[in-house]
Amino acid sequence: MREYNIDARKIKNPFYPSPIHMSGCDDKGKELAVGNYFLTLDGEPFFAVCGEAHFSRMNEALWEDEIIKMKLGGVNIIAGYIFWIHHEETEGEFDWNGNKNLRRFLTLCKKNNMYVILRIGPFSHGECRNGGFPDWLFGRPFDLRCDDETYLKYTERFYKEIYRQAEGLLFKDGGPVIGVQLENEHEHASCPWELTTENSKEWLVSGREGQKHMATLKTLAQKVGFDVPLYTATAWGGACAPEQIVLPLWGGYAFRPWMFYDGKLKEHPATGEYLYGDFHCNTAPKYYNFDPEYPAEDYPYACCEMGGGMNVYYPYRFQLPMESVGAMAQVKAGSGCNFLGYYMYHGGTHPKGKKIPWLNECDVPKFSYDYQAPLGEFGQVRKSFHQLKLQHLFYQEFQKEVTATKTVLSKEAVVQQPEDVETLRYVVRVDEAGQGFLFINNYQDHVEGIEQKDFAITVQTDRGVIRVPEEGSLNLPQNGFAIWPLWFDFHGHPLKYATAQLVTKVLEGGSEYFFFVQTGNSQSEFVFEEENIILQPQNGCRIVKNKVILTGESCCTFRFTGKDGTECIICTLPEPEGLRLWQIDAEGKRRLFLSDDPILYKNGSLELEYHCGENVQIGIFPPADDVMYLGNTALKSAGTDGVFQIFESFQEAKELPFTWKDVSTVNKEGDGALKRPVVGSPLTSTKVVNGRAVLQFDPEVFADVKQLLLKVCYEGDVGYAFIEGEMFHDNFCNGAPWEIDLMPYKEQLIKHGMYLYVSPRKIGAYVDSTSSMAALHEVIKEQVARIDSIELEAIKRIEMTFPTP
Repeated sequence: MREYNIDARKIKNPFYPSPIHMSGCDDKGKELAVGNYFLTLDGEPFFAVCGEAHFSRMNEALWEDEIIKMKLGGVNIIAGYIFWIHHEETEGEFDWNGNKNLRRFLTLCKKNNMYVILRIGPFSHGECRNGGFPDWLFGRPFDLRCDDETYLKYTERFYKEIYRQAEGLLFKDGGPVIGVQLENEHEHASCPWELTTENSKEWLVSGREGQKHMATLKTLAQKVGFDVPLYTATAWGGACAPEQIVLPLWGGYAFRPWMFYDGKLKEHPATGEYLYGDFHCNTAPKYYNFDPEYPAEDYPYACCEMGGGMNVYYPYRFQLPMESVGAMAQVKAGSGCNFLGYYMYHGGTHPKGKKIPWLNECDVPKFSYDYQAPLGEFGQVRKSFHQLKLQHLFYQEFQKEVTATKTVLSKEAVVQQPEDVETLRYVVRVDEAGQGFLFINNYQDHVEGIEQKDFAITVQTDRGVIRVPEEGSLNLPQNGFAIWPLWFDFHGHPLKYATAQLVTKVLEGGSEYFFFVQTGNSQSEFVFEEENIILQPQNGCRIVKNKVILTGESCCTFRFTGKDGTECIICTLPEPEGLRLWQIDAEGKRRLFLSDDPILYKNGSLELEYHCGENVQIGIFPPADDVMYLGNTALKSAGTDGVFQIFESFQEAKELPFTWKDVSTVNKEGDGALKRPVVGSPLTSTKVVNGRAVLQFDPEVFADVKQLLLKVCYEGDVGYAFIEGEMFHDNFCNGAPWEIDLMPYKEQLIKHGMYLYVSPRKIGAYVDSTSSMAALHEVIKEQVARIDSIELEAIKRIEMTFPTP
């Protein structure tokens, strides 16, 4: 058995206003301010969870639903670039219509109580063409990203246009806009001028005049009307983010396709993103991705670009391990972060240009910006979304308890290297009284991990010494991570520890219900300090004095009475069920649901967004009557699972009448003979391999559906989708299904159908230039392209109601 020890005694963690002196009040006098360790809202700790989403890369018809989904995921701030080229592709002609209607997006954020940070640039990057700069700036005789007088004139004009969209919707007006980000990675990052990538390969400047220019941009933003509590800037990698002008924001990516840009790197190295640090300590060493020039304890460690996913780049194809996102969030929080920020949290689609056909950066797809994010390009809900949701609900429900704690590193964490996956990774966050949380991580990128077996952790606090577990040892699955409470007070009864994660609580009928989720398949236990505490088992557990051991495979519950007379019910869900948990606060009441599919609260009603043809099982707490309605169909209760009332319904599969015909060219030679791929034989440009399909749709396929996802399984290099010869989507093959929401193209598809083309993946290809008459041709050793399957998946929405008492 491996015994680990950590000393978390004599903790000092003072809280005071940050020297940055940033704050602002809304129209009702509620103040948002920056403290030295966290933000405060109306004087109380505010644990910020910021998710990046680009309104101009999303379907306007789905904006509100996607804002609601982000809120369901525990996001309380949306950050988003305002790409200059999206709105002024032609000089002097601004476009704020349709998917570019910022004012409408902000209005929907206000309606759904979602804060916003506008990343107003003017330089953005975000894999947008020219980093968001319009092409016409390339043809102007002045310097960019500096205090050049003419550049600032154009910048001020752009800022004014953005402000006109946001006017009346700032925090001080009772609106959602709490902050603006100035520039992006100034004096650190650049990108190609796309109109030169085929020849001279010119790059934008990364910026100059640093602090002076950032101060100028802030002055310009304030001059045009941006009077907001927060002014931010990205700070990593030596980027200019002077703390007396902006709140520095940090981040981290474990998957870095840009490293393969020049083709020299062959294997992605392991990164330090999954090692704990202490990012709020003046005496901590300089970390590889956090090296502030200011005293770390005077400013909150705030993030805006933790890798919520990563785009597939042309030189580097990979499938993101979804566990990597939740593991990074847990490591950042364990390292002292009280302001999580993800890039991206919601994927998107590059819009088409008006004059310039493609508005993407050259190394990413022309359209798809899915980013393998927690919410995909078309709102697909992924495992990373659910894993993050459990953390976010916890951080926000117990933000006072979490933000009061300070990171204490284990001796192992101080020296651990990314390649070391055998040594346990753990830290604690505890407050000055000794109450806190144990953080454990067993995920590491680009290294084959192992299951952590047969270990125990002893934590010394001012409340006393805790061994976790009290007896025996623990296991943690490969890629698993955990946040477990230490000395947590339940109405006067101290819980020494639990080997399950606290998520949320619900007040119901005078009782307080606390909800936990188990970690992996490990047996969970709760150990209280008082040996004479009266614990009453209800479902799936057994009591041994002051210890509760969970034995059930469903929702396990036990209860006790707090010293103030409050009845406390502890409910613990197995991890798979915990990932199905949704929390909705509406009309002064909190309700929890168990569902595979999102349940949205919109315009005063509940809506289930489901996939046609699936068995719908919904758990509800607090319980409803014995009847629930999905649309006009009454469902009777199918029983209970712990405290949850269960309803079941099979939603009939929708007929999806469409046809597709494979029209691939496979090794087609001059005589027209059609042959299957020959692997390993040299091919010249006179022999062609590709995957092609023609699809036709019956109008019925689009009837009564919210979204219609086309799913293409294929092998090759790049997939292209066309309607009448015009491309509308693409995909770099990484082995995952290629998905497209067809609903925005409904009328065109009914009339014309569509065409898929898969270009071949080539091995040993080169251009033969030996001809004396400029007759260049391609020589290829191997090439593969094929379409394996094409399917449609219909997503519908249906209202959920309960009988009126």
